[in-house]
Amino acid sequence: MGKFDANFREEIKKKLGLELLGVASVDSGPRALKERTAALLPGAKSVVVFAKEMYREIVGLLRPSKGVGEADPGSLSGPTAIFSTAV
Repeated sequence: MGKFDANFREEIKKKLGLELLGVASVDSGPRALKERTAALLPGAKSVVVFAKEMYREIVGLLRPSKGVGEADPGSLSGPTAIFSTAV
């Protein structure tokens, strides 16, 4: 992979249809950035930030499919089989 220079960023923005793309150094950023990054990605030195325009109506329809720590249906047990026994 080449350098993450302006030409590379523009190429990625075009390929992904992004409005904004950049890199932020964790160490030189605000304290909140450092804390959040350390919680999610311990040891990370930089974060890549990107944005894409979305219609407000679409964003209004988005809802999380599950809560934090909640398991997907069926992920804890396999398919249920019904057994019958002759009496």
